[in-house]
Amino acid sequence: MDCEKQYKEKQKCRGQFVIQATPGSLCGAPCPWADDGDPSWCTELRQLRQHPDSAWLARLGVRVKGEVGMGAGRLQPYAHFNLYRASNGNDVASFIAQGGRTAIASSTGGTSAELAAGATLALTPTFGLYGEIGKLWSAGGDTRVKSSVQGGIGARILW
Repeated sequence: MDCEKQYKEKQKCRGQFVIQATPGSLCGAPCPWADDGDPSWCTELRQLRQHPDSAWLARLGVRVKGEVGMGAGRLQPYAHFNLYRASNGNDVASFIAQGGRTAIASSTGGTSAELAAGATLALTPTFGLYGEIGKLWSAGGDTRVKSSVQGGIGARILW
C-alpha cells in the first residue's frame, strides 16, 4: 500500500523515506501524515546520487622511538605527531524524485593534528605485545575532523 492510500485511510507510512516538494527546494521528511496534511506534495524518493569532489590529503609527521632492555624482553616506547591537510572543495548529494530534484553541497577541506604514544614489548623474536593511545584534533578549515581519546592493545606474532 502506498503513502497516498495510507493517507486516505489515516494510517502512517512506516519506514518509507519521502521528500517534500516546495517551490525551489526539496527536504527529507518521514511520512507520518497529519490529519490535515496534503498528500499532493508527497512522493517517493527515486534516486540518490553522490558527486564527491576530487581531492587530495597530505600528511606530515614525525615519530620518535626508543628501546630499553628489560628482563621480560625488549621494550620499544614511541610517540608520533601527524598534521593532516585535505584540499578544499564540495561534495554534493542529489535527491531526485517525481516532484523534482535538489542538490545539497557540503564543504570539504581542513587541517587536523594527531598525537599518539605507545609501546611494544618484544617477549621473543616472534612474539610481542603492544599498546597505543592517541587523539585527533581539528585545526581549522571547513571540515572538522576530530576524535575522542582512543587506544588499542594487541599481540604481534611472526611465523
